[in-house]
Amino acid sequence: MWTRLGLVLLAIYIVGAQRVQFQREVENPLNCVQSEQSRNGDTISVTYKGFLEDGKVFDTNEGKEPISFVLGEGRVIKGWEKGLLKTCPGEKVVMIIPSDLGYGSKGAGGGVIPGGATLYFVATLESLTRKTQEGPVKDNEGKPLRENGKCKDLKLIKNGDKVTMSSRVSLLSENRNGNIVPGKTIDASTDTIKVGDKQIIKGWDSGVVGACQGEERRIVVGPNLAWGEKGLNGIVPADATVVIDVKIDSVERDLVFNFLDQISSGNFRKG
Repeated sequence: MWTRLGLVLLAIYIVGAQRVQFQREVENPLNCVQSEQSRNGDTISVTYKGFLEDGKVFDTNEGKEPISFVLGEGRVIKGWEKGLLKTCPGEKVVMIIPSDLGYGSKGAGGGVIPGGATLYFVATLESLTRKTQEGPVKDNEGKPLRENGKCKDLKLIKNGDKVTMSSRVSLLSENRNGNIVPGKTIDASTDTIKVGDKQIIKGWDSGVVGACQGEERRIVVGPNLAWGEKGLNGIVPADATVVIDVKIDSVERDLVFNFLDQISSGNFRKG
């Protein structure tokens, strides 16, 4: 796992005073097509480990929940924005990030990351979520789904909502020497689930949160948030990334549950 990175580190030690350049390498590339790669505007989930030139780990979320952010919005260091672009979910990316694409001359973490430090990351893109169609302004009964251009709260999916959605689940498509081989369809159906109730794989479940009724999304899920190393009954191979194209047909919320949840969380306000 560390062989390639170790060789790069060795080369840096030998070069010594020369300026470090940004480097990125994908271990075991999946060669997925462009439409299934990460792009600016996607919400991505990432697991990572970061360390300094001496090998000291300064931060990691391995064994924990992935972090999620919108790619291209500047919420992470520039080296991450650059290194995680055009990546297939399920791929592990090795990045060497010079200080000008990291934390610069000031460093970070109260000295944990020194000023001018070169950063080394091993990051796995666990999933991406992309809005592919906004959805209608009104539902089939003519009732508004949006107010001032934004989805109405009762039509915006949250954990605990009952959601009916039409979906197509397939394996990754492949780019084989310029020839696109479509991924095999695993399932195409319309189902009703309770979000957050573990009725579907984790990456799919979290991928519909925040969607509005009528919206369409593409959710590409790496194996860690899908069916993992076991796969699924000979249908989904081991360690497979899956592509889920979904349309949100309806959203229903238990208002009694929501009322009690607001009180318990301290968010309920009288008047």
